[in-house]
Amino acid sequence: MIWLEAYHTSSNPHLIAGYFMKAVLNEAGCPRRVRADRGTENGIVKDLQTFLRRNHQDSLADQRSFVYGKSIANQRIEAWWSILRKECVQFWINTFSDLKENDQFSGDFLDKNLIQFCFMTLIQGELNDVAHTWDCHPLQRHRNMVEPSGKPIIMYTSTELYNADNKLVLVDALEVEVCIQQCVFKDGQHSLPVVL
Repeated sequence: MIWLEAYHTSSNPHLIAGYFMKAVLNEAGCPRRVRADRGTENGIVKDLQTFLRRNHQDSLADQRSFVYGKSIANQRIEAWWSILRKECVQFWINTFSDLKENDQFSGDFLDKNLIQFCFMTLIQGELNDVAHTWDCHPLQRHRNMVEPSGKPIIMYTSTELYNADNKLVLVDALEVEVCIQQCVFKDGQHSLPVVL
């Protein structure tokens, strides 16, 4: 799991770009290709990805390094969303729905901020736990399946064990600094230290 973040918005394209660039820094590279839906929150990620990949020479360089596609066509991500909802999110959906139904939440500015203040850290902790559990669980081998089996974290970090290509592409630190200027980060951060 590259990132799973709780915050007061998921639609600000500069914030989503911040998550993306933080991952680029943490992984010391960008993905060979990004697939995302056509939501407005992904527009800056598209620009950053194609900027970082514009000078590469492989078959997925430049504009081919980003592709739009509906998530409903991706069974893996749809299955993951179902697991996340069952393991973590449904509890919070029910809790906040109950508060609203019992007239304990009006939805005004103060109520929203109080809910975020009281619960955001708890929710982020649970998201971190779910992501860790997912990364460390064994993927079962199924009959007639060509994908390898193993633990996602090992499959991601040790691609050579699975005769797979590493899909990470090295990026230039100065280009990363340029990209970071287009981002907003959680908790008021306006930049990140660039060390690749």
